[in-house]
Amino acid sequence: MAVKRQNLVGLLKKRTKHKWTPEDDSYLRVNFDGSHASISKLAAFLGVGFYAVDTRLSRMGLKNKGRWQPWSVEDRERLTELVGQYPPQTVAETMGRSLYAVRGAVGRFGLRWGFRDGWYTAGEVAQILGVFIEWVHRRIAEGTLIAEEQGVVTHRAGPWRWRIQEMHLRQFILDHAGELVGRNVDLWAVVNIVAQGNAL
Repeated sequence: MAVKRQNLVGLLKKRTKHKWTPEDDSYLRVNFDGSHASISKLAAFLGVGFYAVDTRLSRMGLKNKGRWQPWSVEDRERLTELVGQYPPQTVAETMGRSLYAVRGAVGRFGLRWGFRDGWYTAGEVAQILGVFIEWVHRRIAEGTLIAEEQGVVTHRAGPWRWRIQEMHLRQFILDHAGELVGRNVDLWAVVNIVAQGNAL
């Protein structure tokens, strides 16, 4: 019994702490909605414990920001500029607000999402479909998601390597909608993309 306990103590001592990256922090900032349920989801997504995420959120000051933060005139102007070019998650990350706050503000201010000239990077597609970028790269490699290489490739799996035309993304969504069931898709963006096709 003493040996087993000693082994357990040894294992606990060897356990390493999670090293938080800027990408982790951005993900927390965008997806934390103030609830315990969201902490559990974030922990599962990042592969860490509930209390690790809870502590990190507190250190980032996100748990103390329970009150609504008003949108200044400058914030509104910046939001108007960004929603015309980028998906909701990118806008939320850029403005340092939650995804829910940004979506709510877009509705209240009567703004419309409009992305750049009908194409997306693989990173943006991953955000819209609620998947890892590797998932998007696999679909491109197998030919189910049509994409074209753009510019000089600095690293093989970079989010900017591929340019995906809106019509190809729309077709992928329509043909593979079943793969998106249960995922944290950006519903506003998906509806917008599909609706653009119906308007043609």
